[in-house]
Amino acid sequence: MNTLRKIVESKIRIQYQDCDPFNHLNNSKYIDCIVAA
Repeated sequence: MNTLRKIVESKIRIQYQDCDPFNHLNNSKYIDCIVAA
């Protein structure tokens, strides 16, 4: 019995205002990206 791998992929454009001064995505925006995917 073969099981198929499930790969979930989504492309979301990160907005400039969603990043902090160190160019890291803010923690609250991670959840928004997951929900959008």
